[in-house]
Amino acid sequence: MTSAQNIRKAIRVNRRGDVLVIGENPKLVVDLETQDNYIQVGQKRIPYKKSVNFSKDLLNGERKQVFGTAIRYHYETACSIAQGMTKAEEFRAKANVTVREKKEKDLSNI
Repeated sequence: MTSAQNIRKAIRVNRRGDVLVIGENPKLVVDLETQDNYIQVGQKRIPYKKSVNFSKDLLNGERKQVFGTAIRYHYETACSIAQGMTKAEEFRAKANVTVREKKEKDLSNI
């Protein structure tokens, strides 16, 4: 499932004490107390530098539409970051192979 498809679905939010886990893949993990937030993509953790603050009334289920909008904003941002990092890693791997092949070809001409 692509990130865009994941966003269109209802976004799952689980709370464990002061930690919110938003979404499934990727997961945005928000520590409400320390703001040590990150995006979990498979086994990788990507720092999420934005501050994520929710008032107690939002966390207690009041003003659900406001809470949903805030969750969607942060999750869409996290998905974009995760997708960009994945593309960058794929490009880097492809570029490394190309450079390695070029070096091998140059060495074989000696």
